[in-house]
Amino acid sequence: MALISLPVIFISHIIAQFVTPGTPGYKLVGAIGFWIGTLLSTDSIWQVLFQGKPIFPWFETEWIGWFGWLQLLFNPLFWISFGISALVQVMEARTLRGKDPNQAKHEFEESKQYTLGSKPNGNIDLTVALWGDYKRAGMKERHTGGAISEA
Repeated sequence: MALISLPVIFISHIIAQFVTPGTPGYKLVGAIGFWIGTLLSTDSIWQVLFQGKPIFPWFETEWIGWFGWLQLLFNPLFWISFGISALVQVMEARTLRGKDPNQAKHEFEESKQYTLGSKPNGNIDLTVALWGDYKRAGMKERHTGGAISEA
């Protein structure tokens, strides 16, 4: 029985390296996914913003070809498309992945030291506006990340 299970155990240990967070295989799969996603997104941005020929031949009647790939390396508009694509990939990943639970707990515990008093009465509007700013402190980053990923 043990001899039959050894190949299964061996294969499961290899697969575990690619699906367990923090392992080298997990990081490798993530990097490959990032670069493939960035290149595919670059093709879209390249076509829409700069009216370039398609980089990949999928679903297209004409594309830049293999020689065109070499020319892309010297085209600054391609690199702008690539930069925009990478930025979008990073913002989407950051928004969708969220925070590490330990980091979120640490930030929560740290924020508990600040207490918000009641809304001021009878003060000038500036005091009420500053109280509202204090109440919403740190929320801009949350809303901005979501808006960028939705765009």
